[in-house]
Amino acid sequence: MCGINGIYSFNNRVSDAAIRLKKMNDSIVHRGPDAEGIFIEKNIALGHRRLSIIDVSKNANQPLYGLNSRYVLVFNGEIYNFKELKTKLDYPFETNSDSEVIIAAYHKWGEKCVDHFNGMFAFAIWDSVKEKLFIARDRLGIKPLYFYRDNEMFIFSSQIKGILSSGLVEAKLNRKQLSNYLKFQTIYSPDTILKDVNLLESGSCICIDKNGIRKEKYWKINSSTKNLSTESYPAIKKNIKELLSNSVDKRMVSDVPFGAFLSGGIDSGLMVALMSEVSSGPVNTFNINFLEKDFSESVYAENIAKRYNTNHTEIKLSPNDLLAEIDDALSFMDSPSADGINTYVVSKHTREHGIKMAVSGLGGDELFAGYPQFKQAHFLDKIKYVDKIPLSLRRIISKTISSSSKTELNKVSKWLQTQNWNINELYPTFRQQATDDEISKLLNTSFESKITYYDKSSLLNNLSVNEIDTYLQHILLRDSDQMSMASSLEVRVPFMDHELVEYVLSIPDKHKYPSSPKKLLTDSFPGILTPDIVNRKKMGFVFPWDNWLRNELRNFVEENLRELENFEEFNYAEVYDLWIRFLKGDRSVYWTRIWGLVVLAYWLKNINKQDFKL
Repeated sequence: MCGINGIYSFNNRVSDAAIRLKKMNDSIVHRGPDAEGIFIEKNIALGHRRLSIIDVSKNANQPLYGLNSRYVLVFNGEIYNFKELKTKLDYPFETNSDSEVIIAAYHKWGEKCVDHFNGMFAFAIWDSVKEKLFIARDRLGIKPLYFYRDNEMFIFSSQIKGILSSGLVEAKLNRKQLSNYLKFQTIYSPDTILKDVNLLESGSCICIDKNGIRKEKYWKINSSTKNLSTESYPAIKKNIKELLSNSVDKRMVSDVPFGAFLSGGIDSGLMVALMSEVSSGPVNTFNINFLEKDFSESVYAENIAKRYNTNHTEIKLSPNDLLAEIDDALSFMDSPSADGINTYVVSKHTREHGIKMAVSGLGGDELFAGYPQFKQAHFLDKIKYVDKIPLSLRRIISKTISSSSKTELNKVSKWLQTQNWNINELYPTFRQQATDDEISKLLNTSFESKITYYDKSSLLNNLSVNEIDTYLQHILLRDSDQMSMASSLEVRVPFMDHELVEYVLSIPDKHKYPSSPKKLLTDSFPGILTPDIVNRKKMGFVFPWDNWLRNELRNFVEENLRELENFEEFNYAEVYDLWIRFLKGDRSVYWTRIWGLVVLAYWLKNINKQDFKL
């Protein structure tokens, strides 16, 4: 796990390359405090910051050179099948790193090397003979890669701050994307919060040479050709158990101390159980505990920790503790996010206990129908006849229930206003925090709010694909990366093994309907978790924000919301009205809408400040 930077000049020179790369590397030092390297040749400059996890020797430092220095690599991530690949490659290896396997694979297979990798990665290889730069990002978007291009240069980095630190790119707000942030509390690739700064899409690569720039998609989440319609349920369960167990096993390869985030739910509990089966000693586990009992899962985490004899650490967090952390946490956000503080806190405390790598249960809900919207989608699909009711009449009905204080009725109101009654039209309502009408009141600028969704033949698989490609990739995984790396901690996500993902997304819906919590997953691992863990109501890893924002964090909230008065894009009167409605207990104003605005205001206020970590 590291951080990479690079500048490619179309004019055969990179002015002040050493100075610029040094500034870029310094801006992401938290991603790799163990070593630094810079490579400069003609029109290419590459930089690297290293967090040593596998082969911690100096021989594996980067930029890494291969075959008489023909190839130069900068790499962020892990290739989990590197030992297996090593046996297939006729190459004079000089290290025990997975990084060198990337060079060897590229030498043998060229751009097709990515088809052979199982892992999380963003890397760039310079071929000095062909004068060609090849950049690739992993299939599921676990590791980020941002870039900027104009007629003179192509600049890339693991973080937006790396690009800005080059001194070659100005931070300009992407005004058209503000609506998507307010609606979904994220911005989907290839766009970002900054104009002209892009995020390379998952499963994509870029090739740059004298012929120009070529971008391709080498893997798509809905491209699996497996047909499991005739496979028996016992066979499916057996295969899931084998695939997930192997995924966890491969992600435990590490030359440094490691641990696991343990919330007390099915996904994290299963990770700890599987890790304990193959670990040579007790697994280090970490859980956040709140004074507010309705939000604390510590008792369940303790039960799992005792069951598997882990070295368990409980992190007690009060609102005052969060206040002490909040400036640091927000200043590490490359992209504003209402969700990232959670990961920052648990990562910081985990790292303080000497852990450099942690395993997370992210992805289990998306793959195995763990969210409430999977049942909601099934229900909506059963009442397709609603589509026969004229939209004008549906909108009248919607208005009569839109003011309800009940969350579920507000959702029904949004569904009734949808033009076409199909999952791709209805899906945004599952994740949106505000309607277009509500956003138009908050913004003084024109906006666009259109997202393209994938489509698979079966309903639940279709929802899984959309959840992975939107919410998981652009909020959970992005936050996991930027907020864990703020503390120089690598986070691995076994549920996002692409072989497991392809298999599960090919299983017929009849085996996946969550008649009990994540039934297919828990059926595949009978007895590994106790009934109180499996059958309890889903909580999710959420802080007591609703209460904290009204009380201990109120001054912080108001101070930052007032900042939006300084930005012409916002109608501050509407922002203030939203805040007052929240304080008065208006159930239609969720805490996420308020906190999302606070984070955005903080980000906008500090983007151009020298002491801001961006």
